[in-house]
Amino acid sequence: MDISTYRNERGLSLEAFGALIGKSKPHVHEIERTMRCSAKLALAIEAATERRIDAADLNDEIAAARRAAA
Repeated sequence: MDISTYRNERGLSLEAFGALIGKSKPHVHEIERTMRCSAKLALAIEAATERRIDAADLNDEIAAARRAAA
């Protein structure tokens, strides 16, 4: 699931989602647009969304680590 879908399902604005992860509205918009962020932030998003958004979809290092561990 992507951030936009998650937000829409829950009726969250960019600002409200940003508050969940401790980031500003512009920062959330950029993550939505690029589907990329730091490993630390990707894991925070995964935790805040109760794993509905997979950190591996937002960060290549996490994706590689999880593939290697599988």
